Amino acid sequence: MKISLGKALTVAVAATLLLAIPALAGDQDFTLHNNTSKTLKSLYVSPHSSDDWGDDVLGDDEVEPGKSVHITFPRSEDKCHWDVKGDFEGGGSAEVDDVDFCSVSEVNFHD
Repeated sequence: MKISLGKALTVAVAATLLLAIPALAGDQDFTLHNNTSKTLKSLYVSPHSSDDWGDDVLGDDEVEPGKSVHITFPRSEDKCHWDVKGDFEGGGSAEVDDVDFCSVSEVNFHD
């Protein structure tokens, strides 16, 4: 079976584009690590300059103790400084203020 040069080139370009897709993620994307003994039920990420937490970015999901979740920002987002708040099953919350997600890619919640 012979493959034409044009088809081979098309396949190579498509493969390159698929590999480049992760590079399109926003600079503010981060991984949250739940290093607590409680299940994280909701997570809020708000610009540091805002007084409003906005919507729960986990939706119906939750993060079990010892697990992590990757948070992806919209590609058009350009703010760097954010506040992160998590609410836990059974009560209690954790908050990390003024995180520079243009230079930090992980946040940890601890007991």
